[in-house]
Amino acid sequence: MAAGCLRQKTLQSGKASAEDLKFLAYDVKFPDNNNRHPDSPPPPKFIFDSESNDWLSKIGIGIAGNTVASANDDDLTTQKIISITEHWTNQRKDAEWEIDGVVIKLDLLSKRELLGMTAHHPRWALAWKFPPEEATTVLMNVDWQVGRTGTVTPVARVAPVAVSGVTVENVTLHNAGELSRLMISIGDKVRIVRRGDVIPKIIEVIDKAEPSDLENRTHSNGDIFNENLPPHTSILIPSLCPRCSTKLIEEGAFIRCTNLNCPSRLERTILYWCRALELDGIGEKLAEQLCSQGLVKSLPDLYRLNIRDVSSLERMATKSATNVIKELESSKNLTLGKFLSAFGLPGIGPEIATSVATKVETIENLLELVSLRNEEIGRDNEGILYKHNRAVRELTEIDGVGETVARQILDGLALRIDSVLELSNQLYISPELKSKSVGHLNGSTFCITGTLTLPRKEIVLLIKSNGGKVVSSVSNNLTYLISGESSGSKLENAKNLGVTILTEDEFSKLLQSEKPNEDSSTNIQKSLMDF
Repeated sequence: MAAGCLRQKTLQSGKASAEDLKFLAYDVKFPDNNNRHPDSPPPPKFIFDSESNDWLSKIGIGIAGNTVASANDDDLTTQKIISITEHWTNQRKDAEWEIDGVVIKLDLLSKRELLGMTAHHPRWALAWKFPPEEATTVLMNVDWQVGRTGTVTPVARVAPVAVSGVTVENVTLHNAGELSRLMISIGDKVRIVRRGDVIPKIIEVIDKAEPSDLENRTHSNGDIFNENLPPHTSILIPSLCPRCSTKLIEEGAFIRCTNLNCPSRLERTILYWCRALELDGIGEKLAEQLCSQGLVKSLPDLYRLNIRDVSSLERMATKSATNVIKELESSKNLTLGKFLSAFGLPGIGPEIATSVATKVETIENLLELVSLRNEEIGRDNEGILYKHNRAVRELTEIDGVGETVARQILDGLALRIDSVLELSNQLYISPELKSKSVGHLNGSTFCITGTLTLPRKEIVLLIKSNGGKVVSSVSNNLTYLISGESSGSKLENAKNLGVTILTEDEFSKLLQSEKPNEDSSTNIQKSLMDF
């Protein structure tokens, strides 16, 4: 909404303008010593996050507001957090601005460094969403849409209804199994919510709808809704792809189109690739045009486009077409992790893609593993049969990659091998740079057993934050076993294998025994978020 207000070229009746926007801060970051202007004063030092909010308020910057929940007892702190969330749940409508939940953050900044981040969110913060608001409407029809991975999803077309300040007319039904669970039919009166105040969902069928259930409804643009109540009919589940007519297959509650060249799958694949590589000039409409006009029949076709091709499309002037081609040219240099992530293989997100790329190092090594995906399972030096073949074994050595994910990667690339080979010739795919260890435990593997004074999760975080790796079982490759009280079979196995066994105190001393070498190159600020 804010972006839309700022982008308005002319004021439109009934729509908010940029003058209606108000900025409220919830955090503050300062450039580090190497990136701060020499004349700027040193930044204030905060121990707690709440202190930074107070500082912002004192210098005249509006803040979103916060309440500190603290006590000497964990249970009391928890009760305070629950009390605050209950207060805002009950007072939600009285807030100065629309809110959909509260964020619970660790106030002590030094502890945040210990918890760290995942690829997309901090471990020291949790968003708690309010229970969703409900409304009733009528199911008018059901369309079937084909996604990037071939999943065919039913989308409910409902009579317009306002939920949490937004007019809803389309609601996903997720999968064919959901239709059976809801026992829903066209012409039913249904109850819907917006989960997290974002995604609308039908939660139950109330009854067969009456014509009066369609009265006094308007579209989001203010036009009167004047459709008639449809006949009460069952929803037919398609047996053929609604876009390419390929026979659909059933996978549990889902139905899928297996045709990689299905126009819908291609459009979504192109769009996913462009978004992953931040090609802002190619949005949904342009991706659809490129595919429908036959200019793009596969991912490699993107890099065969020229200005004349793109400018021939509707609403694409020469200048816009030139910008699109420039963006495509600039995307030709990318890392192996970005390349693998942009393909959008089922179940493979950016974090797994980067880990795989770091392990295999080059596109050639990755393609070799793909070629070996169906190789027979071999034996080790003692003649014992391996659990998996070499290709799967190498991938399952990566944190977060099990047999299923490894197979998804190998089989997914094999199905798309023509595109992979063409793109590898069109693009410069550089090896993924291995991140330097942030601690002196790099290369060491730990297993934890028994009862310890520190919570196990905290010990795991300490190991990982110092460059170590935590595994769940004892083997010859284990470096250390951290043993507490009432240790079981893991302790005996470690002794038999000659693994170094540490008490909790010995582990603490190990952490303090060495400090990581400072590398001046790690102090270079690359972006606003690098502090």
